[in-house]
Amino acid sequence: MIDKLDFLVSSGRPTELPSEQKTRVANELVRVEDPLLIDDKLDQIKNQIALRDAQSLAEIISIHTPTMATVDSYSLPSKIAALRDLGFLVAAYHTIEPDPQICPETTEVLVRLGSELGMPPRDTLYTYSVWNPSNSRRRSFTNSMQEETFISSITDWSNSLHAGLIGLMALNTEQLNVTEDVTEGLAYSFRQMQQAMVNVRQSITSEWFYQTLQPYFKNISIAGESYEPPSGAHMNLLLMDHLLWGADSTDTIYTNYRNHNLAYLPEGYKRLVTEENASSIYTLLKTKYEAGETPAKHVLSTLLDISTAIVSFRRVHLALAKEMLEIKFPEGIPPNNKEMLKLTALISGVSEIRNLIKLIQT
Repeated sequence: MIDKLDFLVSSGRPTELPSEQKTRVANELVRVEDPLLIDDKLDQIKNQIALRDAQSLAEIISIHTPTMATVDSYSLPSKIAALRDLGFLVAAYHTIEPDPQICPETTEVLVRLGSELGMPPRDTLYTYSVWNPSNSRRRSFTNSMQEETFISSITDWSNSLHAGLIGLMALNTEQLNVTEDVTEGLAYSFRQMQQAMVNVRQSITSEWFYQTLQPYFKNISIAGESYEPPSGAHMNLLLMDHLLWGADSTDTIYTNYRNHNLAYLPEGYKRLVTEENASSIYTLLKTKYEAGETPAKHVLSTLLDISTAIVSFRRVHLALAKEMLEIKFPEGIPPNNKEMLKLTALISGVSEIRNLIKLIQT
């Protein structure tokens, strides 16, 4: 099963995505690992974070940073877990220390792990969610039920998006000529994604997220380079947009957004943005429509449901972003805010394919 994990972090050419179930099993190989031996120190670490004891946390990081020889001896799951745990500790330290100073040995290990795994040398959305152990072994900053719900929902979301990607790739590869079992699986994955979004919305307020959790998600400088924190922009929804409508988009706001955030996805997902997927499903639909061809009803209805679900999600995201920006800028959100412009462009792009499907169905 390690070969399924290798798909996500190696730099070979794409063949096909492992199934959702096989990917879950492969991810579990990482979740069970504790290469830095911090499981028994988690209560102590979380207490240090809560007390904002930066000095003690720095000592923990120094003590548990492995030697380069040890890193070289790690298996693939252990290397991912090492990046997860060291990234978690460094992110917490950066939040509570006004002038963070990472020892050279830790920096060297982070850079080596990031380079070998094709990932940023810090914590990412994937180390925070699908590769994060559960229950008493959970790597979390606030040790709260809200954060537990947040991590669990992101994990469910990521798994559902992975399944959805498999279906969209089949639609693209087969020129929309797929059987109903493919579209049914695709529709189910999006229903699961929507439920995860509802769970977050019902359990977490914008105020709690912005004031309590978001401070732990900040840019970190490693070896002179600045790296962004885990973000919703680093989810596989980025690839959903690409396959649905963005592969041949010329909108510079969108293309800059996509190309920038690809760097934070595991290698296996980055490779899906290739010349093999140069035409989006939107372009396939438009070409068939102009040629007088109509895709099967189950294909159109599923694509309509999916595009509608993404529009709904993006609008919720836009509303949440606006709420948080209003907290950050109580005197008024600055005009031409990049976050608002980006989300508006994403909504506009997926709305185009939704409107085209409605036109075809009439």
